Amino acid sequence: MIELDDQQQATRDWFESLRDRICAEFEAIESEAGSDARFAYLPWDRADPDGSPGGGGVRGLMKGKVFEKVGVNVSTVAGRFSEEFAKTINGAAEDPRFFATGISLVAHMANPHVPAVHMNTRFLCTTKRWFGGGADLNPPIPYEEDTADFHARLRAACAAHDQTYYGRFSKWAEDYFYIPHRGVHRGVGGIIYDHLECMAPGKGASFEENFAFTRDVGEAFLDIFPRLVRRRMATPFDEADRARQLAGIHPLGGHPLEPIGRARDDAPELVPALRNHACRGNPLEDVLIQSIGANDGERIVLSGIHTNGFDRIVVTSYGGDRQRRRQLLAGDAAVLIDIPEELHLHGLAAGRDQRLLDGDAV
Repeated sequence: MIELDDQQQATRDWFESLRDRICAEFEAIESEAGSDARFAYLPWDRADPDGSPGGGGVRGLMKGKVFEKVGVNVSTVAGRFSEEFAKTINGAAEDPRFFATGISLVAHMANPHVPAVHMNTRFLCTTKRWFGGGADLNPPIPYEEDTADFHARLRAACAAHDQTYYGRFSKWAEDYFYIPHRGVHRGVGGIIYDHLECMAPGKGASFEENFAFTRDVGEAFLDIFPRLVRRRMATPFDEADRARQLAGIHPLGGHPLEPIGRARDDAPELVPALRNHACRGNPLEDVLIQSIGANDGERIVLSGIHTNGFDRIVVTSYGGDRQRRRQLLAGDAAVLIDIPEELHLHGLAAGRDQRLLDGDAV
């Protein structure tokens, strides 16, 4: 067991309590729809490279009538970054010790009129301490009313703490979810914030102030998203609506895949990983390559999609070092391969590696 100070214990307790309330609300929605679906929870632990306890977390997964698949994960981890990796993390260059705790959620819905959603909030400690997080909506069939209500609730949460927050953080999300080579945004946006540093008295926002804002982001999500689900979950839909939804199932969500090559030809080093983690027999020939980002090779996403649209393999490589930063999602499981131990912070983010560590394995 890792030892926690008062701030670390308070944030861990909050994230876990938020998880409990979110899961209870989602289960209540399933009950209202006549479903007995409930979350299944899987605890996990990690050890630091030296063998000392490194914390762990709990993965929660539910498949139901309303929530086709939803994962709500909490993690509390600690340890030491490698010397090289510590240089890339805020406040870790002079001391490689770290602590991170948070909640990460992704929900994919059965009815295409109900939006998919992502939310995460987190608290990280090196020689500095900061909060980060956000929430974004990704509807297969957008409704202006839903978009307006989602943003209004996030705007209110931001305005209660700083009048500049919503403008800054919604713009951050807008930029983050922009796909340059296609000239489109993923979903309808939300907010993203990071490095909300906890300062000494008189030098900036305190831990208490930043923690209060992060709690309000969680409360805003718990308030607005179930309302949107209940608003749309009984809306009739047809095969055309379902086709729009399935066309958008891929790692970045919201837009159809654009195949530009085959794994055999364009990324031969990934073939062994795909062969070893085949998605229930999905043939390699069905693995498509999508290039994301301004420059070819900056970031590639390989997706193997089943003909029924529900199961998929995703191998994601970020940056120039594909061998280090690779994520494989298959069926219900999230498996990190060829990644240093210090990156395995399930459901959390560490500085610029948010995309890698986001835990969106649903």
